[in-house]
Amino acid sequence: MKKLKPSKEVLLQYLYDYGIKDTCKLLHITEEEFNSILEPSKREHSHHKYNYQISEIKPLIAKDISDNYNRLRSKFIGNTTNLQLSQTDEDIFHNTLLKVISDGIEDNVVKQIEYRLKMVRYQLQMDNKQLKGIQTNALSKEARENKADLY
Repeated sequence: MKKLKPSKEVLLQYLYDYGIKDTCKLLHITEEEFNSILEPSKREHSHHKYNYQISEIKPLIAKDISDNYNRLRSKFIGNTTNLQLSQTDEDIFHNTLLKVISDGIEDNVVKQIEYRLKMVRYQLQMDNKQLKGIQTNALSKEARENKADLY
């Protein structure tokens, strides 16, 4: 079974309430794990989902993107204020462009961008659906507990 680490916020609340030693005992973590959560190393902290290593941009890819940028942007960026799992359509669009550039595949660049955007949007919908299911289950569990307290 995977050992779960508490979030920094939870850890700080426990630290405030119980102190370091009691917090470590209650959460079954060592002091090294405690310190690594409060002050993550630079390697852990800099890990980002959209950190693409782009050593060289191929001219054909750059030309295809620049020629079709306005058309793709108007097609795929509708609402810049609506967040889908903390990302706007514009964030998704630009992250997709970075991913296609980092892949470096020169054939059908525009089709790759369109495919990836559709794929990311579909995955966001599925993630959002799953998240809503988790929230719904949590709310109904709380409601059952509160109902039991009333009787």
